[in-house]
Order: sequence, then structure tokens, then C-alpha cells
Amino acid sequence: MTQPLSTFSTDLALTLRANWASISREKGNPGKGPKKAMDLATAVYQNTLHSSCPFVVIGLNEIRKDADIARNVGLITGRVPKKRNEDIGGYEAVLGEPQWSTLINDMFIIGAINGGKVVHTTHSEIPADRIWDESGKVLASFGRELAILRIAKYQFFRAAHFDQIILRPECTEIQPNLSYSDIVKALRTVKSEAVAFELIFGEKKEY
Repeated sequence: MTQPLSTFSTDLALTLRANWASISREKGNPGKGPKKAMDLATAVYQNTLHSSCPFVVIGLNEIRKDADIARNVGLITGRVPKKRNEDIGGYEAVLGEPQWSTLINDMFIIGAINGGKVVHTTHSEIPADRIWDESGKVLASFGRELAILRIAKYQFFRAAHFDQIILRPECTEIQPNLSYSDIVKALRTVKSEAVAFELIFGEKKEY
């Protein structure tokens, strides 16, 4: 059973306050202070967790600007959609929050994990050059998504009917209870491209 929202929210609030100096320097606009950040982050987490779609779709940054994906799949934001896309059963599966940030991206992925959702990528092969941001010495956004999924024991699979990499829980009978503090602590250990590559792909990067 997924942990109660109150438990998740308490952990989120404490983690945001304790780590705000570093979180506020990450990519995007998390909000003006921990309280504002928490309101939007919680909404995105809940909307992902409770989306009627059994999967989410991740890819490179361009996926959020793809009009066809937005129209055919549906976007998850921090707001309740006024009109659900009836052609796709009201499903929302792609993060489309206008006030994007690394924090919001994390909430989207954690919501998918705690909801037991399958994660579809837009790739036939995982682009290794999009895992690590050498200029900032941090995980790139796509690499961070994959790292969080691997921390949650998601495994790579190739979709049977089309050439696409997907990730799904190692055991579908176990519902994860991943918290934001779990992720913050785990990602602190990823301090180099080599460590990132080993975490995500389960093997050391060959140079």
C-alpha cells in the first residue's frame, strides 16, 4: 500500500527546508521558498500518482514541447485539468507543468513509482551521452530520471511490439513507498559520470 499523503508531505516539507539552499540552485524554478515549492510539488506528485493512465512517458527535454504527444497522450501538471482528453480515456502521462524544475521532475517520477506505473521512454536505445552533465558535474535531467527509477529497483525491458525501451518494477506485487528524502540521500552519492553509469546501467563505463 502506498504511504499516506500526510506521511509523504511531512517528509517532503522537512526535506525541502533542510536542503532548500541546494534545491533552489537546481535547474528550473522550484518556487519562492520551501512552502510555495511544496504546494506545487505535492500537486504534481498527487496528479501523477492518481492518473488513470497505467504508464508515464519520459524522454529528452523536447518531449514536453511536442504538440502531438500533448494531444495524443495528455500532460500532467500541478493543476486539475478542466477537460480531460476523452479520446485517450482521460489519461495523462507526460509531465507538462509550465513551472518546470528538477524538484517537479522528481515528484513526477516518484509519483509514477509509488503508483506502480510502467515508464516508457521515447528511445530505442538509452542515449548514454544524456546521462551526465559534465559542465555542472551533476546528473542530466534524463539521467536523473533513470537514476531514481533504478534506485527504486525498476528494470530495463524492450517493448515487445515496438522498438522502445521501457522500465517497470522488478516485482509488480510490491508497491513502493519511496519518499523524497530517500531520493535526496541516494543521489548525493552520485558524484561522477562513472558512478552514474554504474547505478543506471549496472556496469562500469568503458572509456
